[in-house]
Amino acid sequence: MNIPDLMNELVIARRNTQSAYEVYKACKETENEIRNDLLQELRDTGLKSVSDSETGNTAAILKREQIKVTSETKVMQWLKDNPSMEVEQYISLHKAAFEPVAKAWLKQTGEVIPGTEIVDNEYLAIKEKK
Repeated sequence: MNIPDLMNELVIARRNTQSAYEVYKACKETENEIRNDLLQELRDTGLKSVSDSETGNTAAILKREQIKVTSETKVMQWLKDNPSMEVEQYISLHKAAFEPVAKAWLKQTGEVIPGTEIVDNEYLAIKEKK
C-alpha cells in the first residue's frame, strides 16, 4: 500500500472508531442510569439482593471497604517515619498503588495509617444467567 492509501485507510478507521465510541458512550450512559435506578429501588424497598425467577438474573448491593487518603502530607510523613516502608518509591503518593499497602498494614496491625480513613463504598453487583 502506498502512503495516500494508508492515510485514507487511517481516516476511515478513525471515523469508524469515533462512531463506535459515540455508540458505546450512549449505551454506557443508559447502563449507568438504569444501574442507579435499580440501586435506588433496592434501597427504597430495603432489599439487599433480588433474583428474577424467569431470567435467573440477580442483583445485589455489596459493600467494599476502601482506604481513603484524607491527608497526603500525613501519609508521606508516616511512610518516612515507618522503617519497614521503602519511602524512596513514594516521591509523590499514587493513591491506587498505596491502597493495598494501607489495607495490608490495617490487616497486620489493626492501625489506620495517619492521613487515611476507612470508608465503605456501596456498589451494585449484577449476575447474568448464562
